[in-house]
Amino acid sequence: MNAQILRDITFLEIVPIVLAFYIWGKMLDKKKIILFVDTVSLVHLLNKQPSSSDRVMPFLRPLVLSALQNNNQFKAKHVPG
Repeated sequence: MNAQILRDITFLEIVPIVLAFYIWGKMLDKKKIILFVDTVSLVHLLNKQPSSSDRVMPFLRPLVLSALQNNNQFKAKHVPG
């Protein structure tokens, strides 16, 4: 199971984004935030918020909730990496 988690780049990259929203969300009150991400699937996920991944959805829901609570708007942009 742990090896599967380490291969899921979408999961590995959404975790620090969610943590950042929890840590600095109050300081970003009423801000528009651009997230520069190097994974195309995560960019699509953050902009459209659909996912069939049982691993990613438990992180995506709190991210959206945190953004709503702090009146944040966020958009992801792809950065080739």
